[in-house]
Amino acid sequence: MHQSDIKNLRDRGLKIGDHFTAIVDIFIDQTFTYLINIGSGVTLSSRVAILAHDASSLSLLGYTEIGKVTIEDGVFVGFGSIILPNTVIGRKTIVGAGSVVKGHFPPEVVIGGNPARVIRTLEEHRVRKFEDISNSPIFDQLPRSPLELSIEERERISDSVNNSIGFVPVIAKR
Repeated sequence: MHQSDIKNLRDRGLKIGDHFTAIVDIFIDQTFTYLINIGSGVTLSSRVAILAHDASSLSLLGYTEIGKVTIEDGVFVGFGSIILPNTVIGRKTIVGAGSVVKGHFPPEVVIGGNPARVIRTLEEHRVRKFEDISNSPIFDQLPRSPLELSIEERERISDSVNNSIGFVPVIAKR
């Protein structure tokens, strides 16, 4: 998301903190932008949607439901997640990919699913990931493009993660 896009959304009433990262192809409700508050240090992965309205009741009732969306500081929202009206995501929470999020979630947890629910605390998640990393292959920083790797290197990495996961220190920014 470009600075001009963020300025346009702010002009429409979006409240957004510093150090905001939106990977690509995100959707933020343009009609009720003023009901959305995104904190500092928030990361939205690709294809995340944030909706402050739900028009499914329009044909039934003649009204569209609206509600605030608050994403507190330090939240990470995974690929393809949908954040619905009347939602609060507590600070430093991780939202798993593909989640449908509605409701109020505490800080420092991992949530996921459809509908999203609390899966574990952030501390429990950290412990699990440290266990994973100690039992998994670790690779040097990967290049920006797979084309920068030799065929042999691609095969080595692929074979290493054949039935498990691996880790890289930092993913190169595209």
